Amino acid sequence: MKAWHARAVGSFGATIGEHTVKELRYGDYLVLFALSAAEAEAALNILADVSKPYQLVMYPGKTSHLVIRMDPSSADSVHMGTSTIPNVNSFMYLGSVITHNTDDTPEIGKRIGIAKTTLRQCKYLHSPHLSDATKLLVIRALVMSRLTYGSTTWTIKKSDAAKLDAFGRTIWRCLLGVNWSDHVTNESLMRMIDGRWLFTHETIVQRKVAWFSQIARQQGLLWDLLSGVVPGTVRRHMMICLARSIDR
Repeated sequence: MKAWHARAVGSFGATIGEHTVKELRYGDYLVLFALSAAEAEAALNILADVSKPYQLVMYPGKTSHLVIRMDPSSADSVHMGTSTIPNVNSFMYLGSVITHNTDDTPEIGKRIGIAKTTLRQCKYLHSPHLSDATKLLVIRALVMSRLTYGSTTWTIKKSDAAKLDAFGRTIWRCLLGVNWSDHVTNESLMRMIDGRWLFTHETIVQRKVAWFSQIARQQGLLWDLLSGVVPGTVRRHMMICLARSIDR
C-alpha cells in the first residue's frame, strides 16, 4: 500500500478535522474512501496498477461500492477498466453489517440471531449439575460476547431496545426452564429472578458510555467525529442517546 499512498497523495479521501482517511485495512479486508464516483474509480485504477508487479489481480465481481446516503436509488456507477463495480446497499466488514444509511437495526437483528443460536446450542445449561453462577459465567463468555460484538458504535432505536430487552428475558427463561406453554408473564419472570437481569439494552448503553470516555481521553480521529468536527444526524443522535444515559 506504500506505492498506492505515494500515488494517491492529495487525490482523494475523506478529510476529518486534521485527518485524511483514504483506506481501512484489516487482514484480507480493504476499504477505500472517496467523495465521488470519479475519485473511487481513480483509487481503484491506481490500486490495480500498483498490484500488477506483485501479480495481484483485482476482480470486479469480488469488489463492490457503497454510497452513504438516505436514498438507496441515487448512486453513480463506478467502473474499473471496462467492468462496472456492483453497487450495494450494505456490506460486511469485520463481521458487522455496514448499511447505506448507517442504520444499525440489521446488525442488531443479526447479532440477536447469532446469540439465540448459540444459546440453543448450549444444551449443558439445562444440566442440574451446574450451578446458576456457573451457567451465568458460561452465558457471559459464549452468548453475550457474540451479542455485544461491535455494540459500542450502535445507534439504538426504541424498537431495537425492545428486541434486546426481550432477548435478556429469553436468557432467563432458558436458564429457569420456562417455556412459552407455561404462560409465565414478564412481570412474573421479574419476580422469579428478583430483578437480576443478566442483560438489557442498558448493558449496551453502559458500554457506549465507557467507550465514549476512552475516545474523549485519546482526542484522536474518533473524537473529531463524535465531538462535531464533522456534522451529521447519526453523530447527533448518538450524542443525544449518550447524554440521556449519563443523566440517568
